[in-house]
Amino acid sequence: MAEVRKILGQVDMAATTTITACKVDASKEVIVSSVVFCNRGAAAVLSAYVVSAGDTGEAADQYLYWDLALPADDTFVATLGITLSAGDEIRGAASSTAAGSAVTMTVFGVEIS
Repeated sequence: MAEVRKILGQVDMAATTTITACKVDASKEVIVSSVVFCNRGAAAVLSAYVVSAGDTGEAADQYLYWDLALPADDTFVATLGITLSAGDEIRGAASSTAAGSAVTMTVFGVEIS
């Protein structure tokens, strides 16, 4: 098995909808080491982070963070160590599209093939 340490995904969450940051490809697995939320804007926002098993959507029991407060110009790092299988997804959302709010979500880890 080959292991590659890498950025598993990056998204700009400047919208109020949930967006996929990382989807595990077929015949692969990943170990997520950390997820970084960076609020690049001048306004505080709330954000959420969900792990969807096998692309099943967003059930309430799949959220790891909900209404995580991100002050303006601040960063939050979640150090996790979770494992995902083919088809699993990591998604995120920010609460505001107000002027000055712009949240980036970056997922780091190891891809195993």
